[in-house]
Amino acid sequence: DDDAQTQAHAVDRRFAITTGQRHELGFGHHHRDFNRLPARALVAQKASNLLGKRASRVVVQHDLSLHGCSLPFSCFVVWPNDTLSLMHTHNKHPFELLGPSRMLDGLQALGLQPDGRMLALNSFENRVYLLWLDEPWLDAEGKPHDSVVLKAYRPGRWSLAQILEEHRFANDLAEAELPVAAPINLRESFAARDLAGDSLMWIDPVYVALWPRQGGRAPDMDRPEVLERMGRFIARLHVVGRRQAFNHRSGFRGLASAFEAIDQVEALRNALPQACDRWLGVARTCLNTAHTVIANLPAPKLLRIHGDMHWGNVLWTEAGPHFVDLDDCRMGPAISDLWPLLSGQGEELEAGLAIILQAYRSISDFDPMELHWIEVLRSMRLIEHTAWIANRYDDPAFPRAFPGF
Repeated sequence: DDDAQTQAHAVDRRFAITTGQRHELGFGHHHRDFNRLPARALVAQKASNLLGKRASRVVVQHDLSLHGCSLPFSCFVVWPNDTLSLMHTHNKHPFELLGPSRMLDGLQALGLQPDGRMLALNSFENRVYLLWLDEPWLDAEGKPHDSVVLKAYRPGRWSLAQILEEHRFANDLAEAELPVAAPINLRESFAARDLAGDSLMWIDPVYVALWPRQGGRAPDMDRPEVLERMGRFIARLHVVGRRQAFNHRSGFRGLASAFEAIDQVEALRNALPQACDRWLGVARTCLNTAHTVIANLPAPKLLRIHGDMHWGNVLWTEAGPHFVDLDDCRMGPAISDLWPLLSGQGEELEAGLAIILQAYRSISDFDPMELHWIEVLRSMRLIEHTAWIANRYDDPAFPRAFPGF
């Protein structure tokens, strides 16, 4: 209606419908029947059931292509945390619509000349590709690059503001001379226009950013000198992380996120194997035990952290460690970036932890009370990982990667 249309405004007409702090839902249609009230109510109900939240209003967008989306019957759901969720009534996942031709066209729009070769890189949450170029592009230092890494963000996971905060954090780290791959500034490097930010563009139906290619090998995580360098590396990252806070990225909420993960799995129990009931019982027992462990602990101090600092996200060169992904960066305790590097049990685990902490403390302070969170965070990670797979199982990549789930 007119009132809803007035309150809904476009952050950028190519990208999204936003509604501030209101629960609203907008959907595009190609048939007049979809403008009728019963259809609006049906869409709102389906959105609420799918996302576990209630949509209080429905905003009809007659031509959603104005907002960068040409999908028939596409629904944009915006909630108070500024997260944009995409519902689609066709049988294809949004990533399936991001074909090679769209990616190549996007690069050509920047003035790049891809030669048609592309390689899918390891990423489940997003889609990441290495694309080679006919003619190299020059970075800010005048160094030529014969390829670029393209990252397509999963629709609905992060809002525009949250993605741009990720990019700003990467730039902060790079300016502090940490070995971090920062996204390419498209506006400066290619004089690009019509961007969602200096380093973010839209290739229907997803946000896309480009990075320079950075190679490396898997680190030898059993070597003490590797643990020592990682401890110093993360400490330097945290020094930068403490300088300011995220305003839009999600923050650490203790056990709440893991309890929500259990609820998400339970909501899908009819579509999951009978083992789901057993898993739910074990998961709840774990979190109840975890609650007794942390009940009397002071709340940990929060800072900007990497958020997914495991060995699979670390690349190693002669110069030492570097990483290329900040997709999970958020506000959290320092220990969240340290415990995933530990391996083994008992004395082996304690020896590795001692090496990492000694190196970390040579650069940054560390609160020893956070050590009590290690097993709690490990349990939370296992629970949330299961919910992550369950929630992503409509993505064709997940059944292939987790066929026995």
